[in-house]
Amino acid sequence: MVAIGPRLRRQGRWLLVVYTREGDIYRVVTVIDAKNPDHVAKRREEKGRWVRVW
Repeated sequence: MVAIGPRLRRQGRWLLVVYTREGDIYRVVTVIDAKNPDHVAKRREEKGRWVRVW
């Protein structure tokens, strides 16, 4: 899963946190700092790295 939110200290930047859930434990896979999170998500979806679930 991916969580997206604005950075507090760097205005105009966003954090994308990719994580998995195993039982009661959340494991962070990677963290991406981006200026345009929609572009990052779109490219990863087009290349088949991410799959839209909603």
